[in-house]
Amino acid sequence: MGNDKEIELHVFDSRETIPYWNHQEFAEYKSYKKKTKKKYDAVLHLRNMGHRAEDNDGAEWNTKLIKRLLSEGQKVALIGTSKGSCDVDFPVDKFYDKPLSEVIDVINQSKVVVGQSSGPMHLAALCEAETIVWSNTKGDGLQDRYTATWNPFGNTVNYLVKPSISDIVKLVKCR
Repeated sequence: MGNDKEIELHVFDSRETIPYWNHQEFAEYKSYKKKTKKKYDAVLHLRNMGHRAEDNDGAEWNTKLIKRLLSEGQKVALIGTSKGSCDVDFPVDKFYDKPLSEVIDVINQSKVVVGQSSGPMHLAALCEAETIVWSNTKGDGLQDRYTATWNPFGNTVNYLVKPSISDIVKLVKCR
């Protein structure tokens, strides 16, 4: 329609890292890190999503994880959406369906952010928070993505594959 220029469009699945594409060259990142008093030992996102359902942990597993953290004296909070999170019935602070500004504040008030591969874990990276993140599958290249590609500020990432509850609790306790 009068414009002879070709438009080049690249579309790809975010789980497929294109070898020649370096997002760091084209993207600008904003840090949401805030210096604040730590209120929580750990903020968790208990993933319960239809997308990659194999990476969800069941309600029983999540209940055991929270129960163990609380029995070890850890102060925890939960973040995420009510539809994308596994809710557990424990006396912990819950920040489901909250504005991002409030979730960012909660992340910044935590010593570590804990959960399966999910959006809240990416938000934690933008807050420059230390994370404990895992996959219940073989990992599918997620470790490199969390430690490098999706980690623009170089925060500490503890990446696990098929972790036990004890593995996670040990990492939370040493913060």
